[in-house]
Amino acid sequence: MAMSLDDLLPQNHPFIQAHNATPRVRRANTITIMLEARPQRLYAERLAQIALITDAVDKIAGIDHNQIDSIAHRTTRR
Repeated sequence: MAMSLDDLLPQNHPFIQAHNATPRVRRANTITIMLEARPQRLYAERLAQIALITDAVDKIAGIDHNQIDSIAHRTTRR
């Protein structure tokens, strides 16, 4: 007996189609944020921006703080 979560989802619904269109980030209940930086910006400025975004996401109610992946998050060691 086999079961697939995809079989349970309405594949014609726009939200499910958008979910299926992003295979690299195809995990439910996941937020992915990309920061595009101009080449002229200094690394320290970029990292400060990433830290601000990370802190803002960390303050969202209901977030599992130990699941945040960011180069500026407190759980990042290397």
